[in-house]
Amino acid sequence: MLRPRIVVADDHDKTRAAIASLLASDFDVVSSVADGQAAVDAARALYPDLVVLDISMPRLNGLEAGALIRDLPDPPRIVFATAHDDASIINAASALGASAVVRKREMGTELVPAVRRALLFHGVCFYEDSPSLARTVARFIGEGLAARQTAVLVATAKHGATIGNQLTATGVDIQQRIDQGELLMFDADEVLDRFMVGDRPDAQRFEDTINPIVDKAAGVRKRLVRIYGEMVDVLWGNGREDAALSLETLWHQFIAGRKCSLLCGYSSSVCTGEGFNSICDRHSHVVPQHAAVLP
Repeated sequence: MLRPRIVVADDHDKTRAAIASLLASDFDVVSSVADGQAAVDAARALYPDLVVLDISMPRLNGLEAGALIRDLPDPPRIVFATAHDDASIINAASALGASAVVRKREMGTELVPAVRRALLFHGVCFYEDSPSLARTVARFIGEGLAARQTAVLVATAKHGATIGNQLTATGVDIQQRIDQGELLMFDADEVLDRFMVGDRPDAQRFEDTINPIVDKAAGVRKRLVRIYGEMVDVLWGNGREDAALSLETLWHQFIAGRKCSLLCGYSSSVCTGEGFNSICDRHSHVVPQHAAVLP
């Protein structure tokens, strides 16, 4: 199995070597460069899966380089590694659609997990009510749209409307995004009907259903896609827990081979049941309510 390909950019030789060494056991470091322009050139030429960028670099700083890398066809994911302990850095990284910001003093324990999550973001949020769900999902989708990524929303009619209203409240022109092909919205029950066979999701039908949706969202430039889905929540709420967990497995396998990030939503009522740990085990991490989401 091919290992994910990584480009590392840092203007300090020892730090650059340390980052490459940390990543080498799990990933293929295809290029290590010393400035932001070289990072852009490497990303353009080598088509890496992910780029690790320092913030303070010559020629182009990390944020400037990240903005150019983000707009490449078939862009890689971006993780920033920085010595700065500044909230403005996180805000700027989020605006670029970065997957993570790792402080250099914590790289030894945090960098590899951050890169793994960036390459396979399968998050889950547990919502108390429709407004709290809408805030979390609108933040996840809205930040992606602002960073020139695209989005797919698969929700119940009720939740879809509430999320849409929250996106509008944050300044997203939903109809314009839909018309431009940047936002695709689907009814969860209707999509489920396309691939459920009896009490189980059929793997081939799932692929045949979801692949065209994500291909359409990614477009000819193969942009990064953020997906919110609650078909698993629909199944769980109808007492079909095994089917929901099977669908989680299909989703996990799907996003492992695609440049997309997936956020699943479940009612918080599952938190008191026996299946809570099973749900958490099938995700890369849990997204707390009101927390920043950096896929």
